[in-house]
Amino acid sequence: MAEDERDINSFRLVGNVGLLRPATTPGGLELLTFTVATHYAAWDSHAGKCKEETEWHDVVAFSEVATSLQQHLSKGTRVEVTGYLRTRTWEDRGSGEKHYRRELVAQDFRVIKRGLASSAPSVEPPVVTSNEVRQDLADAPRVRLF
Repeated sequence: MAEDERDINSFRLVGNVGLLRPATTPGGLELLTFTVATHYAAWDSHAGKCKEETEWHDVVAFSEVATSLQQHLSKGTRVEVTGYLRTRTWEDRGSGEKHYRRELVAQDFRVIKRGLASSAPSVEPPVVTSNEVRQDLADAPRVRLF
């Protein structure tokens, strides 16, 4: 496959952690679902100015990434999360209705600033990745667009 024909399925979020929900799958795999709030400027035509809007993203992590995220995240933590998108489907047992849910699956993360109720050590954690440490992610400049 030529380089320009490759598909890309990835996301990068930089925002603040909201709700954290640790769990274990029926097969014993560590699982963490959490929310990340990002902000963007939107034009308010009634007020005649830009206002800041918040978008909440549902993220899921598995295995070693989930375990490490649980150790380093708390509500309010500013974090950079990268990964891929997937769609999960299931049928309601009662009605038989089919449901779909788009999930952001975390593969890498970097803590930017500790959260409100962090009991984690004050030492900055390393960038965690499912494959290898991504030094380019840790060294990349951070830019705010608004």
